[in-house]
Amino acid sequence: MIYKGTIRRLIATRESGLAILVIDDERKGRVSISCENAPTVRALDACFGSVIGEGHTYNHEAIAGKAIYYGVTEYGLLLAFAPVEGASPDLVAEYEAAAMEKPGCTFRGFLPPDDPIYSGGPIVAGREIGKPKSRRFSENN
Repeated sequence: MIYKGTIRRLIATRESGLAILVIDDERKGRVSISCENAPTVRALDACFGSVIGEGHTYNHEAIAGKAIYYGVTEYGLLLAFAPVEGASPDLVAEYEAAAMEKPGCTFRGFLPPDDPIYSGGPIVAGREIGKPKSRRFSENN
């Protein structure tokens, strides 16, 4: 799925090689996406320029406020991104098509009310939370 948002900041550490890209997503609000530090900074520099500074540092001002389309893996890791400015028509069409899709199986952590198996609350071990277990004995007990 393709998402669209504005880069807020990149939190990176050289020692671990990991980074977190903080994005204000148009639909989901603020999200933090894990990524690799060096490849992400190089890709940001290729897109926006002037990102890599002296001593292998990055220039925060070069990326803050930049609008991007982005994708994440099934594990929530950054897959790819592209600047909104100059994005291909195919990418824009894919983003707009994703906006029309029915959301996944959750609605604030629960099934949406129009779902046929909606229970009104979370289900744990085959029963809704807060409902007492049945006290009837079964033939197998």
